[in-house]
Amino acid sequence: MNEILASNFNCFSDPFEITQYLRGYLYIFVDMAMTTEHNPGDLPFVYNFLHSIAKLIALWLKLFPSQFLVPFIESKNHFYLYCIDKNVALALSAYEIIDMLNWLLCGCTRTGLFFAVRFYSNT
Repeated sequence: MNEILASNFNCFSDPFEITQYLRGYLYIFVDMAMTTEHNPGDLPFVYNFLHSIAKLIALWLKLFPSQFLVPFIESKNHFYLYCIDKNVALALSAYEIIDMLNWLLCGCTRTGLFFAVRFYSNT
């Protein structure tokens, strides 16, 4: 995660790796982190991970207008362009990136429970 943040997403070797990581592994891992039970001792690690995810989303949103908007628009005319162009692969991660943002903002009942159980059960 630190490498992605430090390199502004330039650490990926090819579009396949981008797609597999952002739209696959990371997306599923965030969902799992927010919907499964955790031991109290594991929570600091989960919180740190989710904080890193928030940083990743913020960076992606910052870069989108200047680096990913044109590739996003171009991808609408060339459906498989994400297979060969890294910026298009990053642009088309929009759906998963915004979905993860929605989860972090409690916009989903399933993931909103992550925060409700931890913060409201102590009051």
